[in-house]
Amino acid sequence: LYMYVKKNAPEIYEEIKQRVKEGRWEVEGGMFVEADCNLSSGEALTRQFLYGKKFFKEEFGKDNKILWLPDVFGYSAALPQIMQKCGVPYFMTTKISWNETNRMPHDSFLWEGIDGSRCLTHFIPSRDYKKPEVEGGSGQDFYTTYNADLNPSQVKGSWKRYSDKELNKEVLCSFGYGDGGGGPTKEMLEKDIRMKQGIPGLPRTQQGTALSFYDRLHKELCEKKDIPVWCGELYLEYHRGTYTTMARNKKWNRRGEFALENMEALQALTELLSLQNNPSYPRERLHELWLILLRNQFHDILPGSSIYEVYEDSKKEYHKLFFELEELKKEALLDLLGNDAVSEKNGLKELSSAWLQRDFQSDVDCAGSWENGILGNADSERAKQTCDASLLLWNPKQNRRGELISLPLPGYENPIVSLGEVEYLLQKGEQGDYLLDLPSLPSFGFSKFTLKEGTSQEVEKVKKNQGEEDTKTFRWEKRNGGGLYISNPFFEIELNARGEFISFVDLRENREMLAKGSHGNVLRVFEDRPHNYDAWDINDYYSEKPYEVSELLSMEVVEEGPLRFSLCIEKKFLSSRIKQWIRLYKNHPKVDLDYEVDWKEHLLLLKNFFSFDIQTREASFDIQYGNVKRPTHANTSWDKAKFEVCHHKWMDLGEDGFGVAILNDSKFGISVRESTVGLSLLKSPLYPNPMADKEIHHFSYSIFPHQGSWKDSDMISYVYALNNPAESFLFSESAGNASALNSALGNTDTFSFVQVEEKNIQLECLKKAEHEEAYILRLYEFHGRRGKVNLSFHAPIKKAYLCNLLEEQEEEILDIGKNICVEIKPFEIKTLKLYFK
Repeated sequence: LYMYVKKNAPEIYEEIKQRVKEGRWEVEGGMFVEADCNLSSGEALTRQFLYGKKFFKEEFGKDNKILWLPDVFGYSAALPQIMQKCGVPYFMTTKISWNETNRMPHDSFLWEGIDGSRCLTHFIPSRDYKKPEVEGGSGQDFYTTYNADLNPSQVKGSWKRYSDKELNKEVLCSFGYGDGGGGPTKEMLEKDIRMKQGIPGLPRTQQGTALSFYDRLHKELCEKKDIPVWCGELYLEYHRGTYTTMARNKKWNRRGEFALENMEALQALTELLSLQNNPSYPRERLHELWLILLRNQFHDILPGSSIYEVYEDSKKEYHKLFFELEELKKEALLDLLGNDAVSEKNGLKELSSAWLQRDFQSDVDCAGSWENGILGNADSERAKQTCDASLLLWNPKQNRRGELISLPLPGYENPIVSLGEVEYLLQKGEQGDYLLDLPSLPSFGFSKFTLKEGTSQEVEKVKKNQGEEDTKTFRWEKRNGGGLYISNPFFEIELNARGEFISFVDLRENREMLAKGSHGNVLRVFEDRPHNYDAWDINDYYSEKPYEVSELLSMEVVEEGPLRFSLCIEKKFLSSRIKQWIRLYKNHPKVDLDYEVDWKEHLLLLKNFFSFDIQTREASFDIQYGNVKRPTHANTSWDKAKFEVCHHKWMDLGEDGFGVAILNDSKFGISVRESTVGLSLLKSPLYPNPMADKEIHHFSYSIFPHQGSWKDSDMISYVYALNNPAESFLFSESAGNASALNSALGNTDTFSFVQVEEKNIQLECLKKAEHEEAYILRLYEFHGRRGKVNLSFHAPIKKAYLCNLLEEQEEEILDIGKNICVEIKPFEIKTLKLYFK
């Protein structure tokens, strides 16, 4: 908001700066915007603080100490650690008072996150005195406001509502008009003049800053022995629909978060590997693109609770974000591969950005976005004519488990890909693309393959070497009544005539995974008419009016291996059409469900259900920088209120020795009761945006059964393969091309910049430092296990420091070379600042 005022009303902005200097205007907030804290990733929340605090310090000379989020729809258990490591010790909200079921036991307390970090929290208790009697309702009504009217009723009501009078003798009141207060009237100030003199029966008022209040509260509570502590998330028992509404923004946000991190890593590696001396890391351009993403994480944009025009603007902003990232990618590859490999004659083609053309097809010709023969004008037929082509795969994360990669290769009939002496057979996919299945990928690194058109004899040889001649990986047959049987080396699945799973057997365990008498892959629509706010809410009575999506239009096998099997099911519901692809794999123990949905309904909620035969009383859910456990039962009112919760990339339902995880690429809302999991797919409200979600949607999720705990499995690798797959590029080069990449590869075909030994560590971010010629590596622990982190680097390190999330040095790391070892605590975030030789 300050940036908008600075740009559009510079005279007013200068007056604001003057008021700040005079101490008459308080600059607090902590973040770049009042961001949604359920849906934004951990790295995005970190950047909200990094860029928000940077702006306030540079513009006003103020270091923010309060995370001021009066109106956000729930608060992740990862926030206390992020706040602590960003130098923000205080937290304020009023929103939790909007809980429909339970009242929080305290208004002033220490909030503890998943790693044990704590922050001082105060809920503003402003409300009218005897509000229920005046306005109707029960005495249990505990709603409070951040838009207080500074009058005797609200001053007295605030003190009456405050639940920690024995700990502290004052409360904070944010008064004035505006969404968040701050716009007082002369009448309010006149009343304050009178009340601060003291009126019998009323608390005395005193004007001051929020920061001074928190400093006094901190001093007051530090002298107490029994300070209240709330552990875990601050779950809002309200506005649960914001996990699902406006699906396209949630998908683009997830893609944008990964795309920005990928670009930072690619640009950092390009600079580190560059054969030239001039640094080329585009700090300012990346900063501007991050601000686009962060702006669209505002707590009414990303949750889906804004008006239609906002989402038209937001679409343009995401368009700018993604296509400017494509330009930066082109520039990085020019540096990496050298002019010989990317000349107009040889060309370079990106093979992994088809989703851009699909999602923005009405707005831009994506195929021509790289000019001068760099993307759209260079085809693989030309590469064939010049020489054998090179296929470059870039893995922007540490996860090295293999994945199935889609390669559009027009002009090839029998492509063969080789890495060194090993040749790989490609399967032709339903859409005409080719599928490459790799056993592993280098961490934060590259693999350079050779691609050629194979003869019939060469193809048969590769098939023989891969065992395709002797066995049939996939089996399927039609059943009486219109059902279908499918199997691969991992699973046997029986489908009924509606495409629902009536049996789902894990062959490794010889175990039926569906609960007795229950089905899986059940698409169900619910009447969704919340009693207050369409876009914001899902009420607990939504499940009382379900409708089965049962009208089957077609069920057809469209791929039969050797690497992947695909069954396409098309259904109709009212005016909408739902296409679902059920995919099984030769080498991967998962079932993918890919969707194309043309949704035309309103006031309906679409969910997909699986009922598993798993005995457990809690489930694990991915959140920012870690995960949390939540009950699957409804023993208490607190448990029952969590009938719809927010998660990020995965959830897991497990018992000792076995479990099933649901992985997703863009779906946040989920319900888990006993052993039934319902993933929320689409929600189409009328207010405030009557066009919300009425469009074509593409999304995917995976069913991943595993032996043992999810911690012992390859689940996380599959999570990242789904959300952040390897990027692929096709190019041709002359022999002896002296590029930065070839120099890094040396005599090998793969290059990894950094590797971590421990399975419980996720390398989240690799980037250039904000203000120095150093590099930042951020990682976190996600098993809840204390121990050591052993890191191996491609390049020798001159100096290394542990930093906070603002990249401020805290401790030097000694005994370094190409390896670093640091201690880590459960769910701890570690940030390393590295100076390479």
